[in-house]
Amino acid sequence: MYETIKTRIYDIITPNETRPYAEQLFTLFITALIIFNVVAVILGTVTSLTEKYGRHLAIFNTASLIIFTVEYILRVWSCTSDAKYASPITGRIKFIFSPLALLDLIAIIPFVAPFVTTADLRIFRILRILTIFKLTRYSAEFVIFGKVLSSKKTEIIMSAIAVVLLLVLSSTLMYFAEHKMQPHAFSNIPDAMWWAVVTLSTVGYGDILPHTPAGKVIASCVSVLGIAIFAIPAGIIASGFVEEMKKRTEEETTVCPHCGKDIHQPPAQPAPPPTRPPSSPAG
Repeated sequence: MYETIKTRIYDIITPNETRPYAEQLFTLFITALIIFNVVAVILGTVTSLTEKYGRHLAIFNTASLIIFTVEYILRVWSCTSDAKYASPITGRIKFIFSPLALLDLIAIIPFVAPFVTTADLRIFRILRILTIFKLTRYSAEFVIFGKVLSSKKTEIIMSAIAVVLLLVLSSTLMYFAEHKMQPHAFSNIPDAMWWAVVTLSTVGYGDILPHTPAGKVIASCVSVLGIAIFAIPAGIIASGFVEEMKKRTEEETTVCPHCGKDIHQPPAQPAPPPTRPPSSPAG
């Protein structure tokens, strides 16, 4: 009975391919609660709204945190129904440190922390905006995005390394080119990195400008390279989406929409007719 209830709760709160009616209702409820929580966090920064509806927002926040806390406890309790977390102790520890479980924990820290500490918890209230990433558990689109990042992680890391190298190189060159003429704007290489980030990203605030001929040449090269270097990750992710969608389309087209069988499976051959024993000649 105990294991049956635990397995049933796990099936309801954990999205899977079967999607029973109870799970669909739970997913819809939690998704709506997450969205309303994010909206509440955003509206809570508007002074005019907090002065008028602060009490209502506080009640909603408290109720949401209680629900998220109960959800988190149920997930930790029932996770042993999954073969990956079957061990009662090590399995639960492994589950607690999984990415989505850590997001669940961040969402309930503002509710739990006042009982264990008197520190300033405003930063944790701000981190409640991260509850929006809980939607990745319930949205197929987020799952696709995660698969794309996972499949292209090597290319993305390589492009990030190229961006960092170009950032360091351009800020160093600009520091030596402009430091004497603009000691306040380019007082050191870390300060010059602000200019490099703005220029490489092609934002160009215009708060810091090169004055020397060498600085202008460096700025021109960095601006052109910035267009190319930031286009590389976008192209990598776009190609990943194309590959993932193509893969999903191929998987969907292998199943017959009428009978649910694999269309590439050869049809069953009819059984051969039974062989009749040869008749003995008449004596």
